[in-house]
Amino acid sequence: MAVALTGQGLLPFAVPPGYSDETWVETLSAQLVRESLLTAIASGKPERLWVHGAAGVGKTHGMVHFVAAFGGVYVHASTLTPDELDAMLDTQASPAWLVIDDVEHWLGDRVDEEALFSLWKRYQGTLVLTARQSPHRLTWLLPDVQSRAQSALVLPFARLTDEELQAVLVRQCAVRGLVLSEDALAFLAVQMPRHPAPLIQWIERIDQRSLEAQRRLTIPWIRSVLPELRDLKNTE
Repeated sequence: MAVALTGQGLLPFAVPPGYSDETWVETLSAQLVRESLLTAIASGKPERLWVHGAAGVGKTHGMVHFVAAFGGVYVHASTLTPDELDAMLDTQASPAWLVIDDVEHWLGDRVDEEALFSLWKRYQGTLVLTARQSPHRLTWLLPDVQSRAQSALVLPFARLTDEELQAVLVRQCAVRGLVLSEDALAFLAVQMPRHPAPLIQWIERIDQRSLEAQRRLTIPWIRSVLPELRDLKNTE
C-alpha cells in the first residue's frame, strides 16, 4: 500500500484525481527513472536520486505512480519542513524509500537547508528529490548540501511528445467515461496544453462542465468552454 508522511505520521496515500495507474503514460525518461529507482532500492544502501523537469511535465504523476507501484512514501515539500520530516522519521520505522516532491520549497533558507543536510546524511534508504532544475543550476546557501545534491544521480524528466500527450488525453478521458469522436479528439489534441499537468486540469474541467450542462463533447461545445480552460493555472 502506498503511504504519505504527514504531521500525523504514516497514512494511506489517496491518489489525486487524474493520477491513477490507468492514466499513466510511461515515457523513455520515466522508464529510466523507474529503472534507476528499482536499482537503488535493491542495493539496500543509502542512495540519492535527483529528478528534474519543467513545471507540468509529469514529475508528480510519476512519483505518485512509483510510490503506488513500489510501496514508497510520498512527501510534498510544501506540506512540512525538512526538520519536521527528519524528526518524524526518528519516531517510526524508516521506509525503504522516500520521495520529496518539489524540494525547491526548502532551498534558499539556511535553517531548512541545514535540516535537509541532516536528513540527507542520516536517512539510510533511497531518497528521491524532485525539482524543476538540476542541482547544478540551483542557488544554494550551504556549500555542504549543494555538494551532496550535486553528487546524487541526476535524472531529467523530459517533456512528452505530441503522441504521448495524445495518449494521456485518451486515457484521462477514458477513466472518466468521457466519449470523444475522432474529430472532437483531433480538435482537442490541437488545442490542449503541451504538458500533462495542465492537460489533466483541462480534462477535469471539461468533465465537470459537461456533467453540469448534460452535453456531449462535440467540437462546438468544446470550443465554447475553451476560454475558461485557457484561464486555468498550470500547476503540477
